[in-house]
Amino acid sequence: MSKNEIKDVLENQQPFDSARPFAKGVSTKKYIELYIKAQKSGYLANNNTIWLPGSRGEMLRQFSPDNLKPPHVSDIKKILNLKRIWIASYLCEPTSSKPANAFLYLCRDPEYDIKNLNKKSRNHIRKGMRHFRIRLCTWQEVIEKGYPADLDTRNRHNYVPHSQEEFAERIKSRQFNDIFEVWGAWDGENLAAWSLVCKIDNWANILTSCSRTVYLRYQPNIALRYCITKRMLVEEKRKMTYSGVSSIFEGKQLGLHRYKLSSGYEPVPARREFVMPTFFMPMIRSRTFSWCVEKVEGVFPFSPKVKKANGLLRLTSGREKNPLAWAQQKNDDDQMNG
Repeated sequence: MSKNEIKDVLENQQPFDSARPFAKGVSTKKYIELYIKAQKSGYLANNNTIWLPGSRGEMLRQFSPDNLKPPHVSDIKKILNLKRIWIASYLCEPTSSKPANAFLYLCRDPEYDIKNLNKKSRNHIRKGMRHFRIRLCTWQEVIEKGYPADLDTRNRHNYVPHSQEEFAERIKSRQFNDIFEVWGAWDGENLAAWSLVCKIDNWANILTSCSRTVYLRYQPNIALRYCITKRMLVEEKRKMTYSGVSSIFEGKQLGLHRYKLSSGYEPVPARREFVMPTFFMPMIRSRTFSWCVEKVEGVFPFSPKVKKANGLLRLTSGREKNPLAWAQQKNDDDQMNG
């Protein structure tokens, strides 16, 4: 790709050879209706929000990420009465008695542009644009070419890998052209990285990002994120782009945090709450039990279930006096200014 082509992409953000039109997005109400109909799961709350399955036994509240009002008590009771559901989790505003223990990653800059990022980020984006062709993908392309990136990503993070059939089914379940679109970083016929974007009302959510390990040195992820964010905020004039919540897995938070900040996202402090049936609450608030689970993780360091349990219990037991202290760690990269 020539320097002029890279410059044109960075300035105008028109994906090369788009294989399908951009998604227009739908209202929150329409999204909820379509999701429940397609997935045959989820719970519709009274206040136009949806609770969706998370990890096994968990329901997560989902709605516009800048709305952190607490859920209705009646909704939580109904969630915990659902079959095989033990945890209701949600995000809310932190208070003096319940301080922030997580970050929401949002970008709300209507003039989002590469020139506003630091020097290292600009270099990484340009490197990715030189090496890859960024464009929208068809669903069939992702089904046929996207599995290696999904497999590599889950292996890097010690998650249980999907089978190729499970992966194909997950992609097929997202084939709503008005809601979702998939962006890909292509190296010839190889899909080096891809991201699934969901458009609701006037905001967009980067739901999934996967990449092949062999391509990481060429920076496909940050190039993709930059192109997506610029398109959502500048071209489509959406209010914000959302990029998830900080991890509760100890030791994984800082890398993802720095990566998202390098893309121009702001970390918005929030309170992550986990509610379980009354008879479980003494256990999840027990510091002794939390300490025991931490020791179990030392024996099974690669078990995602044990790692999540350890992270959850460190938060709910109060053992973490400063749960966001990890974000204060600095290195030379963080000090690099553009």
